[in-house]
Amino acid sequence: MKLLRRIARAYADGGVRGVGNRLADRIMRRTEAAELASVLEKQRLEKERQERVAAARRTYEQQVKMFESRTRELGYADEVAGFFWYHTIDLGNGLVTPGEYDYRSVMRAFPIPEDMSGMNVLDVGSATGFFAFEFERRGANVVSVDLPSFEAWDVLAGERANLMEQLRIGHGVATIADAYHRHLVGPFQFCHRMLRSKIRRCYSTVYELTAEKLGFRQFDLIYLGDVVGHLFSPLKALDVLAELCRKMLVVTIPYNPNLPRVPVNPHPSMLFQGYRLVQLDSRSWWVPNFTCMEHMLKRIGFAQVTSGGRFSEIVRNIGLPLHREIVCATRS
Repeated sequence: MKLLRRIARAYADGGVRGVGNRLADRIMRRTEAAELASVLEKQRLEKERQERVAAARRTYEQQVKMFESRTRELGYADEVAGFFWYHTIDLGNGLVTPGEYDYRSVMRAFPIPEDMSGMNVLDVGSATGFFAFEFERRGANVVSVDLPSFEAWDVLAGERANLMEQLRIGHGVATIADAYHRHLVGPFQFCHRMLRSKIRRCYSTVYELTAEKLGFRQFDLIYLGDVVGHLFSPLKALDVLAELCRKMLVVTIPYNPNLPRVPVNPHPSMLFQGYRLVQLDSRSWWVPNFTCMEHMLKRIGFAQVTSGGRFSEIVRNIGLPLHREIVCATRS
């Protein structure tokens, strides 16, 4: 009734044009208010993001200092000097590796049982080994896989020599083999010893994995962390792993938090990012969407593919936010 009275007054004052002007003014004010609210919300979210990044970097810097201090106290400083830590791993006795990635707080996002007793698990692209050691802590028999050398990375032939030299210089060593030890082999072996782990490490490309090489015909769970985007041939790699998987394959892929989350995306796609990121990352090639992963995994024999959840993390030494979706493929 109030709206009708206002329309009647506007009509009496200015006729049809008066009604139109009033309505246009009302719509304009509401539009401006909505736009202002949207801008303020974006500013709030950006402020929160910057605060999270700053807090993560402060924590990382504190962990680096604490790790250096503790390794000196325990007599390990010379052994771990120059090691690159992908993951934050609590080794006990006050010793915590200062990883670029600290996944400890996001493990609840993964649809993985707390009790994994008796399960055979394969961790592909294991790096420092956080997930492998976490699976073992939960009772699983674990095989950890990583590349046999830097030369085995999927990088362009014309860029390989320059990248290898950058890695050698970056690690401050004489040979690329020494850089590889500091980057992958040494950190894992140190954690393995500190944790008194029984995990078996297998050095191989994902394309060359076999049951004979791994010591198991099939695995109950295969975890493929941020690996798909770094591979020249994602489908080939997934096909190799499918032959080794008895129950579940878990893969993480990027997602864009600014896009709406819809139950079904009918358009499978895999974005090539190897050109866009060339100055920042010469080893990232693809960003598949969930439907692309679903179609590929079903094509190679998995009966069901679901989203196991999402999580956000920060690459702490450079302050880069990461957003990941967990893709779960099961045999039945």
